[in-house]
Amino acid sequence: FLLFNIDRDPDYYLGWNIKGFDITYIINRCRSLELDYSVLSPLRMVSAKKWRARLDHDEKVVRDRPDLYTEYKCKIAGRQIVDLLVNYRVIFKGQPRDSDALEYVAMRHLGRSKMKLSDTYYNVWLNSPRELLAYNLNDVHLIVDLDKSLYLHLNFEEIRDIPGLDIDTIINSNMEMGKSIFMRNARPIPSRQLTKVGKINVVVTDVTPGVYSNVLNLDLNKLYPSIIDSCNISFETVDPNGKIRLGDNGKWRFTDSFKGVIPSVLKQLTDIRDANKILLKSAKYGTVEW
Repeated sequence: FLLFNIDRDPDYYLGWNIKGFDITYIINRCRSLELDYSVLSPLRMVSAKKWRARLDHDEKVVRDRPDLYTEYKCKIAGRQIVDLLVNYRVIFKGQPRDSDALEYVAMRHLGRSKMKLSDTYYNVWLNSPRELLAYNLNDVHLIVDLDKSLYLHLNFEEIRDIPGLDIDTIINSNMEMGKSIFMRNARPIPSRQLTKVGKINVVVTDVTPGVYSNVLNLDLNKLYPSIIDSCNISFETVDPNGKIRLGDNGKWRFTDSFKGVIPSVLKQLTDIRDANKILLKSAKYGTVEW
């Protein structure tokens, strides 16, 4: 397996529950056999930190066989570990379903499921290894077909292209996404523009409790992005002589001689959001396209 990995030099490891089981098992197996699993990475950098005991086993089993029943948080430099089970749960969040196990998901979306083995995994491996190989190959075909039909990978690949991060970070860290997007649009700020602009006061009015009729709800579309864009509000656009004035007596002033980083980034994101809203309206609710 390790030699195959070196020969093919993949960009991704894709699987179903690959983070919860497969990668952990492979690393633990390599450790038990004293094999150098750093070759999984083209940079020879594999981080495998103990995370927790696998939740599907009791404490005694975990204590007796920690090599098999300890989960690791794994990072393989130069390659992405893409767990399609995690992607599926994000995409279909809130939709009722019996189980997220591969056999149920495949039956629901593909109309076919896992093979049935004639005996236990261990006995089949000893007595009929070809049957077990066929069983595993069938699983691979199910995962590939689910990925193609549900866009489990491509959905996040499209989002990943915006900040230029790995898919795992896209799913788990909005903060890193924000930082990366702004860093990709960064520009040097002249020292004269690094001025303190003070604190902005927020006014909250008192409301008389009660039940009201004929209440008008004024919904301003994309309020903050619109204000930031129209007033060119950004760190580097603060200018004491700027033509754009905000606040009492024009206390806050911004230049209009160039577009700021923040409104530029927001324009990119709102354009993508608006385009996807149009696509969403044309798709039927609950379908893969939706």
